[in-house]
Amino acid sequence: MYTYKQIVDNQKMFKNEIIAFLQSENRKIAKDVLEINSQDEFILQEKEKYITRLKKIKINDEIEKYFFSNPKRDKKFYVWWDVNSQEAIILKYV
Repeated sequence: MYTYKQIVDNQKMFKNEIIAFLQSENRKIAKDVLEINSQDEFILQEKEKYITRLKKIKINDEIEKYFFSNPKRDKKFYVWWDVNSQEAIILKYV
């Protein structure tokens, strides 16, 4: 889809925007999960599992793994800043 150079240039140019966007999305998701009110036992169990995972995750470290320059980068996915939509998109290497 994109060349190595395009990915690196995009990530360098928009690193702050990418990080801010993904942090914001993570906060929104966490807030939505915390607001779930249900009597369904399965839903409550899954909610608790997710909250437990959220507490263990270091979101900034997870975000950094999507940057090509990170030595511990994800081998399947990378992050791209879409200028038109003004959002970070996680894409799969092809």
